[in-house]
Amino acid sequence: MCKPYVEAARHLFPQATIVIDRFHVVRYCTWALENVRKRVQKKLLPEQRKYFKRSRKLLLTHMEKLSEENKAAVERMLLFSRDLREAYLLKEVFYKFMASKDKQEAIMRLREFRMHAYVADIPEFKACLTMLQNWEPYILNACECQ
Repeated sequence: MCKPYVEAARHLFPQATIVIDRFHVVRYCTWALENVRKRVQKKLLPEQRKYFKRSRKLLLTHMEKLSEENKAAVERMLLFSRDLREAYLLKEVFYKFMASKDKQEAIMRLREFRMHAYVADIPEFKACLTMLQNWEPYILNACECQ
């Protein structure tokens, strides 16, 4: 995700479809969630922080991949903060967008993510929204090149 690389690719390979790999897109969302988690955790009392032990991994894992025990742990963590709950739900909607099977589905799911993100209004997700706006065509191209 670097404009000079895109310009060079367009110049050298005019017929190529330019895509951005999923890793670089997803990390914006995971960074946002991680920053919300850190902000919330700093405000907790020491005895409350025990629920956040190993929370990074739990919060970043797809909900459907969590065991029942880990789902319960995540649910306890999400009770501590509205922003953390919203950020977690945004992450799930974002993962759903990234799992789109084709470009049309991706467009619909991206719109859904944006609506959720604008309503949640969590400052840590602003960089993610900006990245999506700046690189949307190349992100959507990745859905066609699977």
